[in-house]
Amino acid sequence: VEISRVSYIKFKGLHVRNVPQTYPYVYGAGYGFYLWGENHTTNPYAPGTIWFENCVAYHVPADGFKTHAFDTVYFINCDSYSNMDSLTTNADVGGQGTGFNVGARLQTYDNADRTLVYMNGCRAWNNSDQGIANGSRSRTIIENSWFISNGNNPLITNTERKGSGIKLWFEALEGEADECRNLTDLTQVVIRNCIF
Repeated sequence: VEISRVSYIKFKGLHVRNVPQTYPYVYGAGYGFYLWGENHTTNPYAPGTIWFENCVAYHVPADGFKTHAFDTVYFINCDSYSNMDSLTTNADVGGQGTGFNVGARLQTYDNADRTLVYMNGCRAWNNSDQGIANGSRSRTIIENSWFISNGNNPLITNTERKGSGIKLWFEALEGEADECRNLTDLTQVVIRNCIF
């Protein structure tokens, strides 16, 4: 389900499952729910105030839920499990199955003053990579959720065993090294009552 150029929309009880991986050579090709802004490098418009409630993504060839450009996104009681890109042929065979890959990219939406990810009562398990990954400077609040038994890549051809319940990182894009030193641009993450 690809979502772009909309605001104030709510998805409730929608399941995305058994998405085929159509490009074996692409690193993690395919998503369950994908929230992004068209031409987000030049276009200032991105989805805003998007709700996912009781939505489920499973058996998807990469990320169950993925966000790229937005202003506010809510995940309430959502599940993402058994996601794995089993046909990928690069060095990380099957290693791109993340439950929730959340965050904003590029300067327009990648700061805590303009973007919010709120997650409550969500679960991710049995994904080949992380349960939840956040690599942006968006404000992120995760409450009453659990992300367990991830990083379970059963493919013996995968030599890069990895994966975890949660992965938080800050990635400075090229030309942004000085921005890492600016305290107002740091990621703001609050995690309460969660199991990893």
